[in-house]
Amino acid sequence: MSEDSEEEDYSDRSISDDDESDEVAFVKFVSDDIHRCALLADSIGDPFFPRTTQILLEYQLGRWVPRLREPRDLYGVSSSGPLSPTRWPYHCEVIDEKVQHIEWTPFFPEPVYVPTGMEIEPVYPNSKEDTVVYLAEDAYKEPCFVYSRVGGNLTSLKQPVDNCDNTLVFEARFESGNLQKVVKVADYEYQLTVRPDLFTNKHTQWYYFQVTNTQAEIAYRFTIVNFTKPSSLYNRGMKPLFYSEKEAKIHNIGWQRIGDQIKYYKNNLGQDGHHSFSLTWTFQFPHSKDTCYFAHCYPYTYTNLQEYLSGINSDPVRSKFCKIRVLCHTLARNMVYVLTITTPLKNSDSRKRKAVILTARVHPGETNSSWIMKGFLDYILGDSSDARLLRDTFIFKVIPMLNPDGVIVGNYRCSLAGRDLNRNYTSLLKESYPSVWYTRNMIHRLMEKREVILYCDLHGHSRKQNIFMYGCDGSSRSKTKGLYLQQRIFPLMLSKNCPNKCTDHTPAQTSHPGEVYQNKLNSMDFVVLVDDGDDGEKERKDEAGPLIPPGMRMQSSLQRHSDHERIPRPHVSPDPSTKPNLQMYQGTLTLGTGTVHPRHQIPLSSSVSSGSEGSQGPMVSSDKCDQQVQPEAPRKQRKDRTVYSQEQKLLLQERFGQCMDPSLEEHVELALMIGVTEYEIKIWFKHQRAKYKQKNLWKIHEVLPE
Repeated sequence: MSEDSEEEDYSDRSISDDDESDEVAFVKFVSDDIHRCALLADSIGDPFFPRTTQILLEYQLGRWVPRLREPRDLYGVSSSGPLSPTRWPYHCEVIDEKVQHIEWTPFFPEPVYVPTGMEIEPVYPNSKEDTVVYLAEDAYKEPCFVYSRVGGNLTSLKQPVDNCDNTLVFEARFESGNLQKVVKVADYEYQLTVRPDLFTNKHTQWYYFQVTNTQAEIAYRFTIVNFTKPSSLYNRGMKPLFYSEKEAKIHNIGWQRIGDQIKYYKNNLGQDGHHSFSLTWTFQFPHSKDTCYFAHCYPYTYTNLQEYLSGINSDPVRSKFCKIRVLCHTLARNMVYVLTITTPLKNSDSRKRKAVILTARVHPGETNSSWIMKGFLDYILGDSSDARLLRDTFIFKVIPMLNPDGVIVGNYRCSLAGRDLNRNYTSLLKESYPSVWYTRNMIHRLMEKREVILYCDLHGHSRKQNIFMYGCDGSSRSKTKGLYLQQRIFPLMLSKNCPNKCTDHTPAQTSHPGEVYQNKLNSMDFVVLVDDGDDGEKERKDEAGPLIPPGMRMQSSLQRHSDHERIPRPHVSPDPSTKPNLQMYQGTLTLGTGTVHPRHQIPLSSSVSSGSEGSQGPMVSSDKCDQQVQPEAPRKQRKDRTVYSQEQKLLLQERFGQCMDPSLEEHVELALMIGVTEYEIKIWFKHQRAKYKQKNLWKIHEVLPE
């Protein structure tokens, strides 16, 4: 633990293998003196020596001297050693070849598939004459999780039967892979079945498999026949993902959306009254004898996360303000990591820093959440002035992968307990759902020390496009208008900072137990769930690429949100000729296009424009901006009128000319732009409508005959 930094450790206190070996050595050391052992047992009782595995006793100069155990290194092994190996259920067959992909961002947004109306819907009746070319039965050897093994049940990679055979060779027994069965129904046509989540019979959505022995310039047809969702983004033009090792080696091209004749439809393979749905597409491989991959969304494995964290830990700069610890161990004894990101604290004012909590990948098949999380971490750990300001202002607690077991075995939604972790935040079964139990415990302990202003859980969505937010709007705490508005500030800012991605900026009410439970914690301002549609581009940081990840845009939105809460508003002078002395932020946040000035300064007041370039000068904001909206005062107590500057009046009159009765979202937008509350905007429009009505009535009287 660094002396000049505050490091809050919420790690799993379970005993590791190293702990057990140290305890054995300690027992041998004191076994020759039973009397001293007895005295030692009496001396380590509460309250002087609480029961813990973190205190070691050494016999020095005739007395026992306690000392703290050395802190665990990253991954529980030496930092110079290898990464912690992944652990699988013992019965899962795993090939010993490591699967790796290059990172690559398309130069242009990939077009969606436009249906022609000529797509066919293949129907495959059960026939014993068809050839089964791939079958993974190892997943069904056990009805539930028993124990884990490093690397699983290692096996060799399958090879073609002979060089003359044109049959494709399928493989999915690698990390995050998912494919259960492949049937060859024609020379170049294959029927595929994806595997349900381990120890369940449902959740068939994620697929990720390897194809070898390919032939170029031949139209192959692939049909996955056991999807369960009645609708999908494949109906809206999303294409399957494809990766070619030869394309990556020759042209440095990675994952790309491909396919023709794409169709998502209901088939006749339903069982127990439930219908199944099929996805079919055709494709021509670019090279012969190539090794290729297909996937539902851009893969991001547990090994990818470990390599990323290892790079942070070995970086002498980033490791100073990013501490990586083990939050807990999963059922399979894989590690769940927690990152503490903040500028090292040196004084007693550290308690004033508010906390921000981010989690991701509670559902293994929602890989886009990991890419958004990566964009978030790339930015917050960068050397930009904005990143430094955020690290100086907040303490970030980040859990990048809540369900490593599910990610490793290729599940879509569940852990090895066969349950959805996102539905078990309130469970007391620590052994069954350790990651969410320890996450909940970490949040409780963190809230005892400081205020938590945001809890954000990143997800993916298979039936909605772009990025949107869910919030816990049904809470009793949201009944006041002030909090109702406050919960919408951050989503609105994110939608303006990332207009091409974020479509729904108002948090809707959610029934997700995880988010609802966290919202019940009293000191937390608001909880949001960020969903990203599977048709979005891969969210990565690429200096040469034109795409900016929404994970990075979250930082700008959080900074503006913190400025809105933290910075006091100037007093508005009633004299229009008096100009307030303000140090303005030199630049603009363009709400119409979502562009943000690259060099943010800490503003005393923000200059905001709508759909134009350059600064429009200062806009004087009301001193009521940060006050909570109070119930309407009695008639005898007259409220002070809000005084608007000339520029604010011009902006309001321009909006009034466009729409005399704006919607709630437009009220919120204007309130943020001008620096007043939504209620004050509503009152201004109400008065303007009354004046407009009265003015038009006078015109009517002028034209009426006497």
